[in-house]
Amino acid sequence: MLISEVEELLKISKKSIRYYESEGLIKPERNKYNDYRTYTNDDIENLKKIKFLRELDVSIEEIKKLFKGTNTLKECLKNKITKIENYEKNLSGIKSMCKEISETNKTLSEIDIEKYLNHVNKLKKEGFIMNTKKDEKSKKILGTLVSGLTFASIFIIFTGLITYFQFTENGPIPWTIYLIIMLILLIPIISIVFNIIERIKEIKGGEEDEASKY
Repeated sequence: MLISEVEELLKISKKSIRYYESEGLIKPERNKYNDYRTYTNDDIENLKKIKFLRELDVSIEEIKKLFKGTNTLKECLKNKITKIENYEKNLSGIKSMCKEISETNKTLSEIDIEKYLNHVNKLKKEGFIMNTKKDEKSKKILGTLVSGLTFASIFIIFTGLITYFQFTENGPIPWTIYLIIMLILLIPIISIVFNIIERIKEIKGGEEDEASKY
């Protein structure tokens, strides 16, 4: 089975599939005629297991241990249960704090902000953070925009400079050559913009979430 077929069957992105391969979790064979990766039934079954475990937020390192037999599923899930229980405990504390504040009927300026802020900071130090996925996606989108637009700006500057000299210098280059240069410069700009849009769609859609927490 080819990677595009695996992607369609399991709803796992090609990027994630290749990452799992690079980590040694799957070992597709190479077609000797065209060098394409061919995914066996064992690869498919392993990808199903990986997807299931990633949905439970089991780390790649823990999955490696499971596949190598250096850790048991029971122990892995036991650790996961402990983390969930700690999270629920902290979440319950946040709930109680919000309930306490709301029952006082005080305004934001009237509550003991220092008391509640210390409580939140204590939880953060213990590793408890609420709504991290949204923050992570926002940071990734911002990073994509900054890096993509920075790279595109180089081509835009060159385009602007050439256009400026074309219309202001006494001896402009032939228009045919000018248009060819513009076309050559516009192709990477369009490509960068397209890739930025696709990357943002990928981040918003959660396509990379399976392999995001290495």
